[in-house]
Amino acid sequence: MYQEGAKSTELLALLGSASAEFPAQQFPALAEYMPAVSQAVERAWSSTLARDYPVVREVVESFWMAFSSFLRVDERGHSGVGKSQVEEWSDFAQMKLDLFTRAFGDIVVELDDTYGNVASDAILGPVFANRRAEQTREKALIDQAIPYLEGLEDTLNRLHLQPRG
Repeated sequence: MYQEGAKSTELLALLGSASAEFPAQQFPALAEYMPAVSQAVERAWSSTLARDYPVVREVVESFWMAFSSFLRVDERGHSGVGKSQVEEWSDFAQMKLDLFTRAFGDIVVELDDTYGNVASDAILGPVFANRRAEQTREKALIDQAIPYLEGLEDTLNRLHLQPRG
């Protein structure tokens, strides 16, 4: 039923009911993204250009991956599980949240490039601004590293070509 609904006009209703039932109190780190996820899906799905199913799928799947990793951290499932294992799961869940935050930010930036008016949106605007700032910092770091890496090319080539003794 849900796969059929995912490609039908019912998608926004399905997402709305899932958002309404989302256990926000148990997963506050993810709950803060629910309005933006819903807004991004609505933008991509309701586009006057065409429904952007790949973007919708990417948003929902990346959120689900983060959410599913947090399910393990919920205390109700810890009977017989050691503290070190729960800490490992918690670290993994945080890593998945970080990956989701980055991937979702990239999607929001792409939505702005494709459909416009995302940067000024009250809900998506902060996600857009944060990711754009990160992209700017990342580009600056890469630009700083390029001259250093180019200077190592000859050394690396010599080391690679030397016979092993």
